Amino acid sequence: MDTPIEQLTRWELVDKLLQAYASLHDTDAETEAIIMLKGELYRRGAEKNEIVTIALAGLFKQNLN
Repeated sequence: MDTPIEQLTRWELVDKLLQAYASLHDTDAETEAIIMLKGELYRRGAEKNEIVTIALAGLFKQNLN
């Protein structure tokens, strides 16, 4: 990642997490980037249903490409 995740806005974090899930090749294993982005979003108050929604949207996006 170019910018430390602490300096990203919430929407930038969401976008990066969406893109990370969309580019995931093995859907059984999360990458280190996904784990870090999720952790930062949780630290900022995101709820589990928001993270799951982002993950599903990324995986759907992956299947559409």
